[in-house]
Amino acid sequence: MLPKHIKIRNIGPFLSEDIDFTKLDRLFLITGDTGSGKTFIFDCITYALYGKISGIRGELNTEVIASKYRQQEQDVFVDFIFGVGSTDYRIVRYLEKYSKPKTQTILLEKIEKGKKPVVIADKTGDANKKIIEILKYSIDDFSQIVLLPQGQFEKFIDSTSTEKAEILKKIFNVQKFTAITERIKSETRDRKKEIEILDKQFNGISEGEALTNLKKSKGEAESESARLKSFQEKGSWDLQQLTEKLTILENRKKDALKRDETLRIQNEELAQKEEINAMEEKVALGKKALEAGEAYRNKENALELLEKRKSEHETAAEEMEKASEKKKEADSKSHLIPELDEQIKNLSGEIKDARGKAEKALEYEKLIRQQKTLYEEKELSDEKISKTMERLLDNQKCIPTGSSFAQEESRLLKEKSLLTDKKQEEETALSDAKKRDNLITSREQYNKAILQMEGKLDSLEKQIDEKKKLREENAKRQELQGLMEKACEIASSLKENMPCPVCGSTDHPHPAVCTDSINYTQIIKDLEKEIMELGNERDSLVSELSKYKGNLDSYLENLETIKEARSVSEIEEKLSFINGEIKKNDDLYKSLTEAKALNGQIEKELEKIKDALSDTQRKIALVEGSLETYKKELGEKPEASDKLLALAEKLESTLKAAENEKTDITTLITSAETEFAAANEKLKGQKTNLDEARKTSEKATALFEEKLKQQGIENEKTFLKMELDPVIMKDYQEKIQTHKDNLLACKTTLEGISETATSESLEKEILETAEKRNELAKKLKALSSEQDTINLTLGNLNSKIKQLEDIEKKLGKLRDEYTLYEYLNSKFCYGNTLESWALASYYSTIVKFASQRLHDFSNGRYTLQQNTDNSYGRANSDNSLDLWVTDAHNGEKRQIKTLSGGERFQASLSLALAITDSVPYNLDSIFIDEGFGTLDAETRRKVMPILNNLKENKTVGIISHVEAFQEEIKSQIRLSKTESGSHVSII
Repeated sequence: MLPKHIKIRNIGPFLSEDIDFTKLDRLFLITGDTGSGKTFIFDCITYALYGKISGIRGELNTEVIASKYRQQEQDVFVDFIFGVGSTDYRIVRYLEKYSKPKTQTILLEKIEKGKKPVVIADKTGDANKKIIEILKYSIDDFSQIVLLPQGQFEKFIDSTSTEKAEILKKIFNVQKFTAITERIKSETRDRKKEIEILDKQFNGISEGEALTNLKKSKGEAESESARLKSFQEKGSWDLQQLTEKLTILENRKKDALKRDETLRIQNEELAQKEEINAMEEKVALGKKALEAGEAYRNKENALELLEKRKSEHETAAEEMEKASEKKKEADSKSHLIPELDEQIKNLSGEIKDARGKAEKALEYEKLIRQQKTLYEEKELSDEKISKTMERLLDNQKCIPTGSSFAQEESRLLKEKSLLTDKKQEEETALSDAKKRDNLITSREQYNKAILQMEGKLDSLEKQIDEKKKLREENAKRQELQGLMEKACEIASSLKENMPCPVCGSTDHPHPAVCTDSINYTQIIKDLEKEIMELGNERDSLVSELSKYKGNLDSYLENLETIKEARSVSEIEEKLSFINGEIKKNDDLYKSLTEAKALNGQIEKELEKIKDALSDTQRKIALVEGSLETYKKELGEKPEASDKLLALAEKLESTLKAAENEKTDITTLITSAETEFAAANEKLKGQKTNLDEARKTSEKATALFEEKLKQQGIENEKTFLKMELDPVIMKDYQEKIQTHKDNLLACKTTLEGISETATSESLEKEILETAEKRNELAKKLKALSSEQDTINLTLGNLNSKIKQLEDIEKKLGKLRDEYTLYEYLNSKFCYGNTLESWALASYYSTIVKFASQRLHDFSNGRYTLQQNTDNSYGRANSDNSLDLWVTDAHNGEKRQIKTLSGGERFQASLSLALAITDSVPYNLDSIFIDEGFGTLDAETRRKVMPILNNLKENKTVGIISHVEAFQEEIKSQIRLSKTESGSHVSII
């Protein structure tokens, strides 16, 4: 998890703070006054991610989260953007008890570059699950691995093995190994039960009979089955032969019957010959009439259309007559519209007058009610003035007798001034004491730094000399290469028997050969650049060395001028007492200020109430004046507003009736005119259609008469007699064709039948053959029944044998699994050794990483070792997680508890960083909370390279108020504490 940006609103000591982590380096410092909220920044991150705060504050009520400086109506929330891999996420979480968000109390978004943010959760439960899925660790993991808590790992050093084991269980989630142990126990029990159940099933199926006996019975049954099968096969062959003979006889019988049936059909068709001839004659006449049939139908359709157009024309004429009548009626009512307009105008005036009087009556009645309310407000204001005066007298009782707010305030300020002067004196003494200690430490550091710089300066001088030599060598090579290039140029122009332009020889046995040239110019240029850079670095180092020597001289001079001071602890103890007195003074002053402010507030409330009373009396006078005005206009007893309104409504009803009547007449006139125009247009169209239909009918009649002449048909009457209905004609044609087809089929069938025997003789032979076949079929059925009995026995035996073999197979597998689980159960499931083995393995890795860290911190002096006196895997025994430290200076091995305060912090920080190195997921960030105050200057100097090394792989945040860190870590979040909360700035 890599923090990007956080908005904090009304949480803890913060009212409205934004922190942009992207403006910070990978290593940054969080510093500020004690109690300004350095650690609370990470409490806000924890609350944003998990909805609660870890540690002691997390156990308190959520009121610890809401800022005491906030206004009551302001929301409490945190808006946090963080990165995981290449994807960013944004979570906004409100504190529901103190906020009223318009949408939801939580929002989790996924932010990918170039894409619109996608909401992946908007409910608290869903968001909490998604956060753990994204980060891969819980709030406990976060508070112990990502945020390394203040003093937590120093406690780890002093804890017992059992206590260490509990801490490691939480960090590495070894409960999964407990689950594996329980699984082994459960599987062992389950396998044993399954074996017992299968043993019972085996005994129940076999019924005490051995599996070999069952297989022997199966063999005997199979032998008998084969014998019966042989008999069945022979009988089946005989049955097949009889069946085939029966089939042949039946087919011959069918041929004999078919021959008889065909002769019958042929005789019937020949008997219908005269009827068929008559049909053929009718079909011939019908085909002749068919040529004029289409013209006849066209003529009939044209006549039918003409009748239809006559009917439509008559209907349009009737509609025209009705429209004319309606128009006459509408014209007769048009004179009423001006009269109705006059009536509407008069009624509108009367309604306006009634409404005006009703409005004034309503205002009068409203003023009467307002007058009553104002008298009630006056009585309430009198009561409030009395109660406020009592509160004012009670609040002034907090001032000492005989004093005023100003006198008591002046006394407290004088007392605080004296305490502040004493504090300033002690702080100056403390500064001198710390300065003395720092000067001593700095003197040693500067001596070492000067020696290192002088060594580096000698190295730079040597490098510059080497580069200059290389530059001169390459300049010579460049000159030689130039000469070779000119020689090559001349050699390329030489020709046989032509004199050389240099030596004049006409013989050129070994002309110069051109090769790829080397860019010595660029090489020399690069060398000169390197010489310049090394020179700049040397000059810079000389300047810095001079500065360091000057600072060292200044430190020595300052050290001589500083007198011996009291110890830092003695001065800090006195400062602590003075700060306590100043706090008491501040608390008294704060109480006095609050009382003074409350007194002023009460006085302001009193003035507001008096002003309100004065305003109420003024309003009463205005209302009474307005009432007098309305009485003059409406009379001493004005008519009630509801009566005036009722009159207005009655007049409006009459007005509406007049308007409706006018609308009806207007609508009638418009409708009549529209209908008359439409009917007139329709009548014209129908007359046109009638003329066209008459012309079409005359033309169709002429075409039909022409067709009759062409076909030699005398007239329409003769045509109608000759015309044959298409359906009847089709039926006649089908019958004629069927007759011909049947005669042809009979002839063909009779030619293909060669049977001479009669159907009666064939029937007798069929019966005899069928009797023999049925008798054989009965014998085969008996054999089949016997075979079924044997097959059933075989099926039962096969089923029983298969079940027993399956059970034997399952039992073999289960017994193998049971043996394995029983072994694992005896090996790992007594004494919780599997979980212990896992803890020991994790712990061994942590100690390995921590030992390397401590070795670097202590310049190779200290390394860590785990206690190996106990048996392998017993991570929760009395001392198996004890740590020992080996001192390389004297070869001594001793318990880690014996280290000094600064050395203990080195060891605890090594352990903390080792855990971040060995957790089962990648950490983009770690944050170290305090603890550096116990380090001496030399150890802090060693810590910085390690912290700088850490930032290569992850973001590192340090929470500390150590001044040395403020100088060395330039990227900082600074917190300042004010009366209205803490404020954040990034530098």
